[in-house]
Amino acid sequence: MSTPPKSSAENPPELGMVEELILFKDWCLANRSQALLLLTILASLAGFFGLAKLFVNGSMSLAQWAGQAWVGDQSHSWLVPPVSLYLLWYHKEAIRRAPKAGSNRGLIYVVIGVLLFVLSVRCLQPRMALFSIPVLVYGATYFLWGANVARIILFPCGFLIFMIPFGVVEQATFKLQFVITGLVGFITNFLGIKITALGTTLAAADGSFNFEIAGGCVLAMGVLALIAAAQSATTRSARVGRGTSRERGPR
Repeated sequence: MSTPPKSSAENPPELGMVEELILFKDWCLANRSQALLLLTILASLAGFFGLAKLFVNGSMSLAQWAGQAWVGDQSHSWLVPPVSLYLLWYHKEAIRRAPKAGSNRGLIYVVIGVLLFVLSVRCLQPRMALFSIPVLVYGATYFLWGANVARIILFPCGFLIFMIPFGVVEQATFKLQFVITGLVGFITNFLGIKITALGTTLAAADGSFNFEIAGGCVLAMGVLALIAAAQSATTRSARVGRGTSRERGPR
């Protein structure tokens, strides 16, 4: 037996960017107090994170510091904010359909984010300030639109953590070079292969070859990128699975 086609109310058409902007404008006009609060939050974020010079002895804003930190093995951080915005756009239909009811519980995350930022300024730790950004965005969303919308944007907000320079990881992999060098030297000599391990260099006793154990920071950043990609794929698969289950309907 053929399945009757779904009505447009059950399966509304996808909206383009212009239509989404028009809907957002209508929401702002219908909810002036919330729109004003949203504008205040965005202005505060832009001011404290992009303009206020609070780091490096008052000579750099957080945005300036991040621009200098996102180089070399950390250059992938430039892609993190655009990818996070794309994930939000990807879930725009779910956000539009989700029931919206502001919740004061969001203020808990806002306070935590503010405390993290204040602590970062006090301790001169810009990385902590970068970590406060997804916390503040999530808390503001929870406060303005409630738990349903906050649940949808949880992953895009969490994805922003990958823009934080992982200096500790790089230092740990640097120490790992010496551990691997010593371990390889011990195993090869135990097997009867005469190799001298010095620092991060492995050299044959007869001088026939010479190797240097490369830094592991690139590998560590690759692992982090794979984790981010896996999480993104999981989110996409979950959405596809929910859509398939809706199409099948109850048995």
